[in-house]
Amino acid sequence: MNKETIKQQALKLDAALKTNNKRKTTLWLNKLIATNDQLKDKRLSAQIGSQLTKIKENLDNKKICIEYTGLIITMLTYSEIAEQVEYGREFGEHYTEQSRNDMFWYTWMHDTIIRNANPKKGDTIVDIGCGNAALSIKLAKKAKKVIGVDLSEEMINEGRKAISKLRIKNISFKLTPIEVVNFKKNSVDAVTTNLAIDHVKDKLAMAKKVYKWLKPGGKFVIGLAFKVEQRFKEIVERKRKRYPHLAKKTEDSFAEHVKQASGAYYEKQPIEFKVSPHELAAILQKAGFKTRIVPHYLPWFSVVVGQKITS
Repeated sequence: MNKETIKQQALKLDAALKTNNKRKTTLWLNKLIATNDQLKDKRLSAQIGSQLTKIKENLDNKKICIEYTGLIITMLTYSEIAEQVEYGREFGEHYTEQSRNDMFWYTWMHDTIIRNANPKKGDTIVDIGCGNAALSIKLAKKAKKVIGVDLSEEMINEGRKAISKLRIKNISFKLTPIEVVNFKKNSVDAVTTNLAIDHVKDKLAMAKKVYKWLKPGGKFVIGLAFKVEQRFKEIVERKRKRYPHLAKKTEDSFAEHVKQASGAYYEKQPIEFKVSPHELAAILQKAGFKTRIVPHYLPWFSVVVGQKITS
């Protein structure tokens, strides 16, 4: 059985779910399960089977079922995404062991992203690679609506637990890879992301897509672990000399993070495609953004800001 047959059946299931047709939902779900069992690629079959099981278990939750079906379609459309979904599952299991959300090196990233995104009460914000929603929750305090995007079900579930506990109503999630998520043209006030797009290989394609989503004047604010380059290292060193107490505080907090993070956490890190801050700024400029770089107190972290100037 080939992948195209399964993809067409998944599209039929998606349509049945969206039209609330219970008879066709059951029909196409059962067909998908039977067809998937015959798929020659057993690793992909296992990954799809996991999503189908979750659909069966959540048939009373249309939104969740549509998310899982969409993920199946994505995996069948982009073969490399299936491996990323597996990475996301394994990585998510170990990410939650950390407590970095309260560490200075990490809160600096969040605070700098929020300050530069400058969300306002009527704004819609998209948080790419939202993980456990730590940044999304902070953005939601200032914006009208925040949409968190991540491919890891484990991470999004952590985010859902967090917003439920805090009784936050203006955050929603999309369980989908960054590379394939989409929004309407000129519909978003800001797009944020922290320590996520280093896993995206084609950063220019992503930047062009984000540019279309943003309203004129909207910002794409990126916190990232970067490839270290000499000229940026010199910029960071000058900043460290101006603020030695903050430099020391950053070093100590990052050392604590490294100490706490498990070996499994590093082993399960998805593949990274690192660039330097200046290389990323150049990519954003090619997509049409006006850019600037905000240096961290460590040379391998930074925030790069792109602003959409035209309509």
